[in-house]
Amino acid sequence: MADEGLITLNIDGKNIEAREGQTILEAAKASDVYIPSLCAYPDLEPLARVVPDEACQLCVVEANDTVVLACITPVSEG
Repeated sequence: MADEGLITLNIDGKNIEAREGQTILEAAKASDVYIPSLCAYPDLEPLARVVPDEACQLCVVEANDTVVLACITPVSEG
């Protein structure tokens, strides 16, 4: 069982722990899992939040059988 505030998720067969509220991209980077991205600069809002239709969409991943952008999708258990 994960500590309170931590979520366990699986990325490419690797179980990692992430903090609630982190995006998939943030959790992956913190666990040395590479997901390509262009908009993930410190202190900048991901473009997908600012102008969704103009986001680079480089960080597209599959999460729970749904295609999502890793830069704006929050982590979830499993």
